[in-house]
Amino acid sequence: AEKIGAEITFENMEFDGVVASIPSGTCDVAISGLTINAARSKTVDFSVPYYEDSSQILIVKKDDTIFTGTTKAELDTQIENKRVGVCTGFTGQAYAQGDEEWGFTGIAGADVKIYDNVGLAVQDLKNGMIDAVIMDDTPAKEAATTAENADDVKVIDVALTTEAYGIAIKKGNTELKEKIDTAIAELKAAGKIDELKTKWNA
Repeated sequence: AEKIGAEITFENMEFDGVVASIPSGTCDVAISGLTINAARSKTVDFSVPYYEDSSQILIVKKDDTIFTGTTKAELDTQIENKRVGVCTGFTGQAYAQGDEEWGFTGIAGADVKIYDNVGLAVQDLKNGMIDAVIMDDTPAKEAATTAENADDVKVIDVALTTEAYGIAIKKGNTELKEKIDTAIAELKAAGKIDELKTKWNA
């Protein structure tokens, strides 16, 4: 906001409403780990990518004898016919259920349960209600390292998907997009985005 000379007001909302807040006029921009893809680009424009991420599997530690794969292909096989939790609107939901626009065929035989937030999914994982959670790398690792979860859950450090995050902007607002793109480029060049990655992914 400082880079483009704008005042900022934060609007907290459920993830699946973030993109819709732009064409509706509720928000001017949206930044919430939004993967740039063709489906979303039908309703909003995106800035240049500011962050690259992946979707990974979160499991209960005692189940690491079940999910032993060290490659995507191995894990894709091992997660078949399992109870899989995903968070609504995240890439993991499209990956688990299958989505033609995203290019995902879905997990064969999986019983997919959709959650409104990460905390609920992790709680059901710990309680044995589901076998695994598929979610973006950063929130998965955050969930696995909190004091209440660190002894019980772990992230399998193998990428199921790779994706780029962008800032969503109202379609046709080229002036704002150009300002944001320039700001991202300057922050990257100054090493500020890498600093933030190190700070929050530590």
